[in-house]
Amino acid sequence: MQNASESTSRAAYALIEQTYREMRLQVRAYIFKRINNADDADDLTHDTFLRLLEYGQTIRTETVSSMLFTVARNLVFDYLRRQYCHQEVHDEIMQGTDPSSNYSESLVLADDLGQMESKFVGQLPTQRQRIYRMVRYEDRSVSEISDMLRLSVRTVENHLLMGRQQVREKMRKCM
Repeated sequence: MQNASESTSRAAYALIEQTYREMRLQVRAYIFKRINNADDADDLTHDTFLRLLEYGQTIRTETVSSMLFTVARNLVFDYLRRQYCHQEVHDEIMQGTDPSSNYSESLVLADDLGQMESKFVGQLPTQRQRIYRMVRYEDRSVSEISDMLRLSVRTVENHLLMGRQQVREKMRKCM
C-alpha cells in the first residue's frame, strides 16, 4: 500500500513528464532566443526540467507552466552572467597595447591558475590526487602509474578522468 506522499510524488513526476513532452520545444526556443547557442540551449532545457523535478510536490497543473519558464529564465540569467564574466576576463587579459605587459599579466594569470589548480587537486580523494599529480606534474603515463600502484590501467584512467572533471568543474565555478 502506498502512502499519500508517494502518490503525490508520482503525480508530480507524471505532470512534469507530460509537461516535458508538451513544452520542451517551447522552452528550448525561449532559451535559444536568449543565448543563441544550440548546444547550450539543449543543455539548459534539460536542466530546466531537472530543476522542476526538485520542486516535486509543490508543482500543480495550474502553476507548472509559469514555474517552468521562471526556472528557465533563471538558468538563462545564470548562463549569461557566466558568459559575460568570461568575456570580461578575456577582455581584461587582452586589453592594453604593450605586449610585454600582456605577457607579464599572462604569467601572473597562469601562476594564479596553477595555484588554484593545485588547491583543487589537494581536495581530491587521496588515490585520485596521487594519480592526477603523477600524470600532470611528473609526466608519468597511465601504464607506468598502473605498474607503480599495482592498479589496473582502467582504474588509473577512471581516477584520472574523474580527477580532471572535478578540478575542471571547480575551476569553472571560480571563473
